[in-house]
Amino acid sequence: MKTSRIYFKLSIVLFSLCFVNTNLHAQEQTEISDTIATAKTVTNHSISTEILALTYNYEYALGTKCSVVGRLGLQSGLGYNSTFGTRYTIHPGISIEPRYYYNLQKREQKGKRTNKNSANYLALTSWYILDPIVEHNSTGNSLFLIAPNWGIRRVYGNAFLLEFNTGISYSIDEYKTEDWNLLLNLRVGYVF
Repeated sequence: MKTSRIYFKLSIVLFSLCFVNTNLHAQEQTEISDTIATAKTVTNHSISTEILALTYNYEYALGTKCSVVGRLGLQSGLGYNSTFGTRYTIHPGISIEPRYYYNLQKREQKGKRTNKNSANYLALTSWYILDPIVEHNSTGNSLFLIAPNWGIRRVYGNAFLLEFNTGISYSIDEYKTEDWNLLLNLRVGYVF
């Protein structure tokens, strides 16, 4: 499995970034770079919905720029074809996602909000989707999905969550069927 080796190496790089906390500057230096930045990742809980999903999320801060997000929820699929008509599935799923917030300090220095990890990030999302609990005109099955991605997270008014991420996902199901897809995700929710 050459693909799994690539994702393994990518996850090592992402975790390594979590523990590197150095700022590299070219030849210019500003007064702001001499101040101590106070922005850092924080632990939080949230409930969010996506286009076809509902999840409980727990984000645990691992350092000043890194966190890991655990998710538990329902994922669904919807489709149509001329033979079977409309088809849909609802699957329970569990996810783990290490994140590296690369612009927390920069946002703080510019006077922008950083509350509850409002920043841009790089992540490695992994989902284990179980067999469907509801299905119509479909034969859904369990699968494992992994996706390196880039995202934007903003929390407005201390509780309203808006998050977008995109990347490339690789999935393999219980029958060893492999698939590559574009990942586009919009999440809205409540942070508490």
